[in-house]
Amino acid sequence: MNTRIIVIGDLHTDLQQLVFILQARGAVDSSGAWTGGNTWVVCMGDIFDGLRPDIRPDSEYLGSALELRLVDYILQLDTQARKESGRVLSIMGNHDVCAHMGVNSMYHKRADIQSFKDRGTDRQRELAPGGALITKLAKEWPMILRIGRFVFVHGSLEPRLLEATKGKGLEKIDKLNRDLVRFLRDGREASWMDRSFNPLFSRYFTQENQQTADDLRKTFSLLDNKVDTMFLGHTIFPEVTGLFHNRVICTDVALSRAFGSDSPVEIIEIRDGVICRVKLKRS
Repeated sequence: MNTRIIVIGDLHTDLQQLVFILQARGAVDSSGAWTGGNTWVVCMGDIFDGLRPDIRPDSEYLGSALELRLVDYILQLDTQARKESGRVLSIMGNHDVCAHMGVNSMYHKRADIQSFKDRGTDRQRELAPGGALITKLAKEWPMILRIGRFVFVHGSLEPRLLEATKGKGLEKIDKLNRDLVRFLRDGREASWMDRSFNPLFSRYFTQENQQTADDLRKTFSLLDNKVDTMFLGHTIFPEVTGLFHNRVICTDVALSRAFGSDSPVEIIEIRDGVICRVKLKRS
C-alpha cells in the first residue's frame, strides 16, 4: 500500500487549482516541480472541457488556454514522480472520452480550441478515437484504477457491469480497461458503452438506499473482496462526501473555476490506509 495517496475531484481544465492543491500538500515546490517522493496523486477524471452551460466564469479563466497545459503538466509530473516510485495520473472520465464530440461544444473554451491550432493540430481530431493525444492518454490513464483495497472510477462500478464482463475477480477491471483502450485507439465499442451501467456515466452509487447498499456489497464480492472502498467523481456534492459508512467516497466538489470563482477546494488524502478529508484555504 502506498503510504500517501492524494485524491482530487474533477478538474475540468483548471491547472491553477491542481498546482495550488499539490503545493499546499507539499507534493510540488514553488516552481511546480515534483517533491512528493513516493506519493500517488489520483485525479478522478474530467480533465477536459473547461466550460459549463449557463455559467459565466471570470474573464481571466475564460481567456486562459489551460486544457492542454493541464494534460502536459500531469504527464510531466508523472515522469518526475515515477523516478521516486510515485505517480501522478488521472483516471478517464466521460468528458475525457467524449471531449471530441460536437455536442459538447458548450463545454469547451475558445482559448482551449485555439491552443490545439497553435500547435498545428485540431482538437476534435486529436481527441477522437484514433487521435494521437487520446490514444496516448488511453495508455497512461485507466478507466478503473485499483490501489490496494481502494478502487477509483469516475461514475460508478455497478455489479451489472461486472457480471457482464469476462474474467474472475480483478481480471474484470483489466478487461474493462482494455475495452476502453481499444475504443480510444480504433473506435471499436464494447457492448457496455451504450448501457446505463457504463462506469464513465453511471451515478448509481451516489444514491444511498437498501438496493444500492446491497449492490455495493455485490460489486466488492465480484472483485473477490480485494477492494472495500470506491472513490467516485462525476456527481457534484457540496463537500467531499462519504456514503455507505464511507465505503463510497464522492470527490467531485466542482473544483474548477468553470463552476464559478467560489468553488470549494476539498480533496482526499490517504495516509497509511487512513482516509482523511482535507479542506484547503487560499492565503
